[in-house]
Amino acid sequence: MVPNGFKPLERTSPVIEMIGPVYARGEGAGLVLAVRAERKHCNTRGTVHGGILATLADIALGYACVAASEDGQSRNFVTIDLAVEYLAATQAGDWLYSEVKVM
Repeated sequence: MVPNGFKPLERTSPVIEMIGPVYARGEGAGLVLAVRAERKHCNTRGTVHGGILATLADIALGYACVAASEDGQSRNFVTIDLAVEYLAATQAGDWLYSEVKVM
């Protein structure tokens, strides 16, 4: 089940298709991206692979950069550095979301 307010992400890419379906809530600077964790996202221990979590965060970061740009138009943004600190394991069935705050 998808939480209220989320709908399928309109834009897609090969990476989004690979980890998706990806859902979105809000728009512009308030955009939140989310995925329902599935077995395909899990490692051999049955928990969601950290790379999936980092990928979702990286995609959300790209959307936040576009929203924060002067004209709000698509730009050719590239992630130069991404550091992720994992607090707990997630499993298939968990609702994973990434909310970016641009400062």
